[in-house]
Amino acid sequence: MDAPQSHHMVPGPTAAPETPSTRNTATGCNSKVVSNSSVSSGASSSGAIHIRPAELVDYWPAADLHCRVFNAAGDVGGDDDVFKDLSLLVDRIMALQINDKLAREGGGNSVLLLAFEGGAPSTPEQAAAAEAVFSAAQARAQAAQMTRGSPLNASFPQPMWWLGRALAPGVRPGVGVSAQSIRLVGVAAVDSFGDLVPPRELNWRTDGQMGWYRREGYAYVSNVAVAPAARRRGVARGLMAAAEGMAAEWGCRAVGLHCNPKKREPWALYRSLGYRDSGVVEPAFMPYLQGRPPDRRRGAIRPPYGAEGDCVGATTPQPLHPGMALH
Repeated sequence: MDAPQSHHMVPGPTAAPETPSTRNTATGCNSKVVSNSSVSSGASSSGAIHIRPAELVDYWPAADLHCRVFNAAGDVGGDDDVFKDLSLLVDRIMALQINDKLAREGGGNSVLLLAFEGGAPSTPEQAAAAEAVFSAAQARAQAAQMTRGSPLNASFPQPMWWLGRALAPGVRPGVGVSAQSIRLVGVAAVDSFGDLVPPRELNWRTDGQMGWYRREGYAYVSNVAVAPAARRRGVARGLMAAAEGMAAEWGCRAVGLHCNPKKREPWALYRSLGYRDSGVVEPAFMPYLQGRPPDRRRGAIRPPYGAEGDCVGATTPQPLHPGMALH
């Protein structure tokens, strides 16, 4: 969950109803823009960032960015431990696929949000140009996969022969596409499963039983990652605003996350957005299970919207613009 970031990007999800959807031909799915805004990095430079939900074909570049931020994975093929790097990428994609399966089975909602350099396509010509950028990145990745000895080659006994079987068919056309090649600078996951939000513990004296049950009506934000070169430009704030907009559209009344308080910048960011320490620390085995340092993360909850105790300046997340609702 830890995300080292940044200045304000957008006050909330905004987009013009006439902005066209971008269609990725690899999946045939529409990706409607969640937010589209100019952001700045000091007085010296400025640029635009747009945020949209991921499609299956985006999962590889999204996992590439995630691993570069959280695991410091090197270029595939450029590191001595190539199998480890590829395993981390596939592991992240499998986690996304599991969330998709849970959502299909009625367990809740799940969306992976992506932040890209540049404004969202607003004309058919711009949408076609965006498709061309991704197609060119795909072509380069596929050419690299055909190179003899490439770890991305799916022939036996190359690593991807073993690892690629776990990838859904819609994911495979994106294998090898790097985040940088498609100008992807930020990712964040949001779901309404309620399983990772700090649960309510049952007390045997008052409830007659022990254990816990998941919190209904809570969204959970995780794996917020921003490319180092794009930090301090409001990308994380924009992703959080988009995630909270999704939560509001789903009818969630509050949002939770986990963060290591020793990482001061992301902790300060979340506090500035209204998140408060829940007092719940993740189980001691989780860092080891996930291959992280032994520092345990703490759960943070943004109080129910409008409830007493909401922090000053924290605004109630609003649903997405009706013309830009995600389906």
